[in-house]
Amino acid sequence: MKHDAVLDFLLLVCLLSSVLLAATPISSGTGYMLATGVYIIVLAISFARGTLAVRFDRAILLPIVALWVVFLVEYWFHPGGRATFRTGAYIVFSALNLFVIPATFSREGFVDALAAIAAVVAGIALPLVWFGVTYQGELLGLWHGSTQMNSILTNPNYLSALSAFGFVACFGVARSRRRRWLAVIGGICCLVGFGVSQGRAAILGTVAAIVILAVYRTYGTRAVAGVVAIGIAGAVVGFRLTLGPIAGIDVTQNIGNQLNNRGELWNAAVRAILDRPILGYGLVDDGPILAAYGAPTPGDNVFSAHNSYLRMFLMTGVVGGVLYLLVCLAALRQALRTMARSTSTDSLSVFLPLLCVVLILELFSNSPIFGVSFVSVFGALVVGYSQGERRIPLRAERIWMVMVKAGRNEQDGT
Repeated sequence: MKHDAVLDFLLLVCLLSSVLLAATPISSGTGYMLATGVYIIVLAISFARGTLAVRFDRAILLPIVALWVVFLVEYWFHPGGRATFRTGAYIVFSALNLFVIPATFSREGFVDALAAIAAVVAGIALPLVWFGVTYQGELLGLWHGSTQMNSILTNPNYLSALSAFGFVACFGVARSRRRRWLAVIGGICCLVGFGVSQGRAAILGTVAAIVILAVYRTYGTRAVAGVVAIGIAGAVVGFRLTLGPIAGIDVTQNIGNQLNNRGELWNAAVRAILDRPILGYGLVDDGPILAAYGAPTPGDNVFSAHNSYLRMFLMTGVVGGVLYLLVCLAALRQALRTMARSTSTDSLSVFLPLLCVVLILELFSNSPIFGVSFVSVFGALVVGYSQGERRIPLRAERIWMVMVKAGRNEQDGT
């Protein structure tokens, strides 16, 4: 690797690792503050190096900007301390993750950093599984009554999501013969992460990604487009079946209950959305809202919606929800175009599979591509890297020239 590529890789590793901090035993507030600090440092270094830039496709930019406006309107009607933080984080971090970071660092560097971080975190479980080592403390998190030290992350769903991202990224790492052994090692570590965490949504997303890669290698991008369309149709049908039986057909009776009561949660979310279809409930926690509409509350703990699409409709109404769906569809289209340009010596072909992992995870989690949770950040970065090649450099001399020109225009009265 060249020196610039090595530095890009290290900066991306620092950036992605910092976002994971809030998913460790460190308090979420401290983790978010540290991640924000790392973002500032990385962007400042990139600006000093002259590599800071912006990239955007209008198909994604326009609905994102419209969503930012919706967020501000929601804050106007539903202000508050947590809403203030969430509104700012949703706008600032989505702008950076969608349009700045992907233009500043190469796709190959992002894929390498993503695979490396996932392999290291998931690989912590490998020697413990192999030798049967156990750990009785709580520092690294004990899940489901297990005495095995599984990960540095505090929730098995975090590890399964990270393993899914890393496993698919390993296909991009294997873009040259000498990298393939690294990809194999990383893939094995991520498989261990799957085995330890047993996250069904992440496994489903990974299977979908592998199918897309196989179809692409065998039949090309047109066949991939057909597979994606079938997948979207299947997701819509599956969601409808989860809401309850259709026309009294018994086979559809218990589908929602097979998904950890997702049917009850999603039904409560739909009822809440229908009561406030225009503006929604604001950028607030959705648990109390769902509880008011009959969502299950075992042990007095209120579940979240566990569906990012429903959550966007809950928070921002039909307008925001539809805009978010348009962003997802535009991202799929751009990722398909990116895949069509790929060759065997780059990482372009993995971004559509990575995006499918993101969109499937969002079916079962509260992690839209806004905010600072690591699933949201990684999802936004995947969308950002799926966009076109055109970059707008943000060099110091360019910004200085714009400021000078604006000053002259003001003095001239033009």
